[in-house]
Amino acid sequence: LFHPDAQNIMQMILPLLQNHAVNQSAPTLVPIDQILAASARIARVIGAAYAPFLPSVLPHLLKVANEKVDISITDGDADATGMENEYDEDTGTESITLALPGMGVKKFVLNTTQIQEKSNAARAIYEHANAMGSSFGPYANECFEAFLPLLDFKYSAEVRATAAQALGPIFDSACEFSLSPDAKDRHSNLPAEVYPRILLSLAKQLKLEDEDDIETLSEFSEAMSNICYSAYTHKNEADGSHVASLTGNEVDQFVSELLKVIGSCLNRRTENIAASIRNAFNEDQKADIEEILVVEAELLSGLVDSLGYNMKILKGDFVPVFDKYILHAFGPLLTATGTSDSRARFAAVCLFDDCIEHCGSIAAAKYAPHLIKGISQGLNDATNGGDIDLKEAAVYGVSQIARHAPKEALASVIVPLIQQLIVIAKEGEVKQKDDIEFLRLVENSTSALATLVLFQSSPYPNLNGVNKSDVINIFVSNLPLSEDEDEAKFCHKGFVELIESGEIDITSKTGLIMNIIGQIAAAVSDNEEIVTRETCMRMAMILGEIQQQIDPATLESVYSSLSPEAQSGINTLMGTS
Repeated sequence: LFHPDAQNIMQMILPLLQNHAVNQSAPTLVPIDQILAASARIARVIGAAYAPFLPSVLPHLLKVANEKVDISITDGDADATGMENEYDEDTGTESITLALPGMGVKKFVLNTTQIQEKSNAARAIYEHANAMGSSFGPYANECFEAFLPLLDFKYSAEVRATAAQALGPIFDSACEFSLSPDAKDRHSNLPAEVYPRILLSLAKQLKLEDEDDIETLSEFSEAMSNICYSAYTHKNEADGSHVASLTGNEVDQFVSELLKVIGSCLNRRTENIAASIRNAFNEDQKADIEEILVVEAELLSGLVDSLGYNMKILKGDFVPVFDKYILHAFGPLLTATGTSDSRARFAAVCLFDDCIEHCGSIAAAKYAPHLIKGISQGLNDATNGGDIDLKEAAVYGVSQIARHAPKEALASVIVPLIQQLIVIAKEGEVKQKDDIEFLRLVENSTSALATLVLFQSSPYPNLNGVNKSDVINIFVSNLPLSEDEDEAKFCHKGFVELIESGEIDITSKTGLIMNIIGQIAAAVSDNEEIVTRETCMRMAMILGEIQQQIDPATLESVYSSLSPEAQSGINTLMGTS
């Protein structure tokens, strides 16, 4: 399905929707629910170009979402109590007869067709908002008002879950549109107004959901994480402020509610981990438990990410909440003595990493000693449970402590720490990046090693027992970095500093320098954000110095030995073709 075809189909669909709006009882050639589902698929194809059609489609979807579900309670037949639910295909209703204390026998009749239509409407609006981005933003408020009440819709977990999922792209579109020139005051303020309502509603409902319904819990968790990510990534250019954030009281309430859900998740994981190693279970039962643990891990990840994004938004203002809740809940989980669950340890290390990185120097000094315990065990394969994510988070924590905490924070562990990082990062010396299984781990270890030893801001530039030339060779062998954009920007800036300071000699390392700069520039041409504009300018100046210092014949020979990718990058950076 291509753009012109999609638009032609929409031109055919609009009259059907208009006729249905005028006379809802009139028959249609295609059922209206199928028309709306097709519209969502078309929106997915043409994206923002769908905007002219949305005003004709959205009211139908919102009408379904806002419709009150038909429910009746009447006296029931005692003989029907305890029997299976009865489904009436003609009316689209489902009924059950129950004996209720103090009320007698009652028959409950529920319009399940309406309930399914609500879920379908939520999915369709999810598709529209996800496809259209900022173009959906002007319609976000009426969607919030439709779906927020459905988060606690008591008759269907599916409706609650699809409503939660729909709020994700709706909120993201509202954030995008709030930053656009077309946004009016009501649009600019909308993300900030609804963000606390959405998060607190999601957190409270998570606590009320059936703990055995992991799928619904995970969908709520994923939606919450996506919404928090949108708030974190959308900033005003003028002052760098986020379009949405929580106040001190709101974040206190949010974290308090969320930790109850996290606590339940961790308790279930502890029970299942214990069950998985008992001999009383056969292989099929163990496989079932392992599957549950995987889903629970995804649930935990979304919940912890939601905490992390709000920490990154609030920075130092989050510290009182961290001290009040996070330290006590996750501090004991940093090491194997606190839990046998490596995913719990991974979550704890991530939260402490974020605190060190984003919450200011005072927080970094206060919490670094706690994190170091988790780092030491997380880096050690004998104590990390074979969890690569935990190992990566531990490595990342080293970089953050080195950059933000006092130098003495790492003094007691610095020598074995550097030795461990060298072992990991050296893989980049002997293998191509495509052959490295855990590339992010190797790259982040490279970044941590360079942060500790090589750069102008490094806390240990002259550490006894560490050969700086060897570390430089390991560092440049792993460049350019690409797995973590922030770490890449930091290290590529450091690479330039090493050249400018003479630590990496232009004359003897001409080919190496040109190859790395060329690859970085090529990645930038492919829209990879692995270097800042300022660093690009400094790299261009380094190439200019190479042109002046190296004789043309040697320079031509070096250039011709570079990969086509590096050559193209250099040409782009120098403004040549």
